[in-house]
Amino acid sequence: MPPEIPQYSISVTTEFAVPPQRVYDAWLSASDLRHWMSADVEIDPVIGGEYRLTWDTEDGEFAVQGTFLDLVPGRTIVLTWTPVDPGGQTVHPAVELRLEFREYGNSGSTLMQTETGPGIQTPEQRAESEEGTKMAHESLKHHVEEHG
Repeated sequence: MPPEIPQYSISVTTEFAVPPQRVYDAWLSASDLRHWMSADVEIDPVIGGEYRLTWDTEDGEFAVQGTFLDLVPGRTIVLTWTPVDPGGQTVHPAVELRLEFREYGNSGSTLMQTETGPGIQTPEQRAESEEGTKMAHESLKHHVEEHG
């Protein structure tokens, strides 16, 4: 039996000046995702439903795809996240994203996003993933705070 691969985990928390439900909805709406992720979007936001985000890059099409594992309206989204290269091959095994939305202050919210997966990435790749999550949160923040 092969040895078990250790897991890694990255967490990023961001504050928003809008209620948790608005931030939650922006993760499940194709039109919102198109705007703040700047991607082509296919999404079936139900437990067991699938999604695919696609970007055109200089090297060809890059995508991520996955399945919704749990949805608690306005509170929690759990999904798999699998990068796919321009040739259609998965870049690495799926990771799990857990998104937790909470009230903060009078009318704001926080989003804590935790990525957990097999520890096959290098420390540099994990740092890039964390930085990418922070950038995505900033784009989401701008979208929901500026565009309602």
